Amino acid sequence: MTSGLVCSEKILWICFHGIFDFAYLLKLLSGESTLPDNEYSFQEMLKLYFPRLVDVKTLSEPWPQLQGSLNKLSQDLDVFRSPPVDRAHSRQTPGRKRQFDDGVDILQTQRLLLRKEHTEDE
Repeated sequence: MTSGLVCSEKILWICFHGIFDFAYLLKLLSGESTLPDNEYSFQEMLKLYFPRLVDVKTLSEPWPQLQGSLNKLSQDLDVFRSPPVDRAHSRQTPGRKRQFDDGVDILQTQRLLLRKEHTEDE
């Protein structure tokens, strides 16, 4: 864990429906044979190792027009996926046309989603 990638407020982890991936990482990082047996304890453990984690699928749940696959969400939010998507690489991280700066947080991401929703309503 000396890489600085975990347990760091400097790193922003962005995923799409990545809870199982992070559960696997928690098992590896913690050295435990099992994960916590309730959601609250799991979330607390997750915050310890990944204090800045944004799951875009979970974040977009309040907006029905932003539901669906990562491809659909990328198109709706004007985000391109690079390299091209194929079945073997279905979990590629989307790249933003406008890069996030180091200070991005959940509130900024929510504002982006709200702005998109407001634009579509007009």
